[in-house]
Amino acid sequence: HPSPPSVRRAVVAHMLEERSFFSAMFDGDADFEGYLRRMRELKCWGDELTLRAAADCFSCAVHVVTSTETNWYLLYSPAEKPKKHLFLVYVSPVHYDALTLAEETQI
Repeated sequence: HPSPPSVRRAVVAHMLEERSFFSAMFDGDADFEGYLRRMRELKCWGDELTLRAAADCFSCAVHVVTSTETNWYLLYSPAEKPKKHLFLVYVSPVHYDALTLAEETQI
């Protein structure tokens, strides 16, 4: 399994490779570059854009169960068939955590 810093580097690199898609969410290149600079920092929390990038970068489906009444389930699917599934819990408004299974399960 890749280490957290290498996952972060890979996700940011993917966002740079797909600049036209990800930068559309920002007001200009300076805002996008500032965002990427923050995302490179080890203690900076990821967000929905980084989950989108991670899904594509690692060919995994990211399932997010949230604490909100609307949009309580989000799915970030890669462009190709996912090789793995990652399950997260999002406690609104700021905290993501991983869901783990008690025993190995094939999905």
